[in-house]
Amino acid sequence: MTDSKENNMKRGLFAQAIQYGLVKIASMAAPLILAPILTHYLTPSDYGVVVLFDIAFQVTGPLVGFGLQSAIRRRYFDLNRAEFSRYVLSTFLTVTSLLAVFTILVSIVNAFIPSIHGVPSYWAYVLVPWIGSQYVNSVATSFYQLERRPLSHGLLTGGVTLLNLCLSLLLVIQFDLHWQGRIAGQVLAYVLFACASFFIINSRLERPLRISMADSRDALSYGAQLVPYSILERIVALTDRAVIVAYVGLAAAGIYALGSQLAALLVVASDSFSLSWQPWLFERLKRNRIIDRQQVKRALLSVSLLVVLGAIILIWLGPPIFSLVIDSRYNEAYTVLPILVVALMFRSISRILSAIVMFEGSMRPLSGVAVLGAIVNLTGNLILVPRHGWKGAATATCIAFASTLLMTCFAVYRSWQKLPRPT
Repeated sequence: MTDSKENNMKRGLFAQAIQYGLVKIASMAAPLILAPILTHYLTPSDYGVVVLFDIAFQVTGPLVGFGLQSAIRRRYFDLNRAEFSRYVLSTFLTVTSLLAVFTILVSIVNAFIPSIHGVPSYWAYVLVPWIGSQYVNSVATSFYQLERRPLSHGLLTGGVTLLNLCLSLLLVIQFDLHWQGRIAGQVLAYVLFACASFFIINSRLERPLRISMADSRDALSYGAQLVPYSILERIVALTDRAVIVAYVGLAAAGIYALGSQLAALLVVASDSFSLSWQPWLFERLKRNRIIDRQQVKRALLSVSLLVVLGAIILIWLGPPIFSLVIDSRYNEAYTVLPILVVALMFRSISRILSAIVMFEGSMRPLSGVAVLGAIVNLTGNLILVPRHGWKGAATATCIAFASTLLMTCFAVYRSWQKLPRPT
């Protein structure tokens, strides 16, 4: 009877992961289908400008969100509904304040730096609604994740992606706006879906609505530990593109970015598992039973093997399939695909393992891991990119993610030892 119950729980985890994966694959089908169109109308230099904005968004986003989404997901298991509603509303007040500070900083930068690589600096203002809307959307998807509703979660995240691409194609093709249309399409999609996300969040808040400075401080305290890790992890993921822009040019960065996008298909599987994994893991570690610990270990082993298998398949089948639909100007992207797939394989396993450290409560080990990865990645890119171009960037990224995986395993081992002895 116990074995049957254990198997049902395990099947439940992977069943949810499969549901998340199917929805994410469906949401990613649109960009893959439309990629030939975008690569026809956007030059590699246009793609390079899009890369610049993506770097800015990925790095500044955690500074505004401040890890508060993670605090919300963690406290969901500790608070009753009224307390949790107050906690969520308090984090929104905090994010609004941080967003106001960020707007002032953008204004200061805009006053002193007129352009970057020919891009007018006033375009940086689009980051304000982009980041704010992303936070609102992430809280709504967190609710669906915690409620274990993969279809609703996928419809929201996939809807943003689909609308993003439709608006981008309209602005790029119909209005001939080039990279400006691509950026505007992304921002508009996030803003429109943030309006829908607001109603999703509001429907789950218990009245009367209240805020608490103590809750804000708690969320900031938890999130502050995660911010360095989030920023440094994104720096590791984006340093290669920034160095390519500096040493090789925007066109090379655009080609490399497409290769990274194709390699990121591997992340679909790991991210899909993570969406169901984190609440499943937190619930079982909180129950603190021997049978739950055994389930966690088996799930970790199973998903790690699946990620490795996915990497092998993508390296084998990726180039011949993508070459049929992607514009020939981007053919060189396939030369870095195998290296980037291996790099993202290391990253995927590391992200899954890191949830155990998050449950234990101290983010410092993960910040240390991210610092190491950032140093290795930056050093490797500065040495290899001038000599080997984007192949050097891919190699440096692979070495960096391999290093972070080893350090993450060590951090997870120490956190696991600190958990209370199971009953």
